[in-house]
Amino acid sequence: MTGKGIYYEKVRVTGVRSRRVEIFGVHPDSIRISSGEFSRSVARAVGRCLSSPEFVCREEKTTVVFDTVPALRTESVKLVCARNGEKVSGDTVSLFENGEGCFYSLVADGMGSGKEAALTSGLCSVFLEKMLRAGNRAATSLRMLNNMIASRAHDSTKECSSTVDLLELDLMTGEGAFLKSGAAPSF
Repeated sequence: MTGKGIYYEKVRVTGVRSRRVEIFGVHPDSIRISSGEFSRSVARAVGRCLSSPEFVCREEKTTVVFDTVPALRTESVKLVCARNGEKVSGDTVSLFENGEGCFYSLVADGMGSGKEAALTSGLCSVFLEKMLRAGNRAATSLRMLNNMIASRAHDSTKECSSTVDLLELDLMTGEGAFLKSGAAPSF
């Protein structure tokens, strides 16, 4: 980076998903690029989107700090409609983020219609949301849900099943995955 007027003593990168870059011993007066160009250059080097640089001056030494920022931002809307003649939809839609920078969109479709289907799909949605917000892997959470629903079906005289369509989107890296549980893939 010396061609851009950025002279420094050492660099420290910490973290895996969420990274912090600290560049020690920077000479701010010699920098010949904008703060945006500086941020983009460092971001390419560490493979993450980074914040604008924060210049921290201590005892005549300057440290430049960058923190990871999400590569993506989500906006979402949901609409659930009951089947003709029904008062309650058997589908539950849930949209949420966990504390680790992942966004989830799930549709749980309780088999049948009305209150029983709504109860099953609601149970699936709440269970998965709690598991995923706690940092559990999506595939593991779906297997646990399947076991829970199967045991509930054995304890009841009524049929109890649901399909789940799940989008998992890593807002830090921009990578995503679709998972389907309870039926053949629909996409």
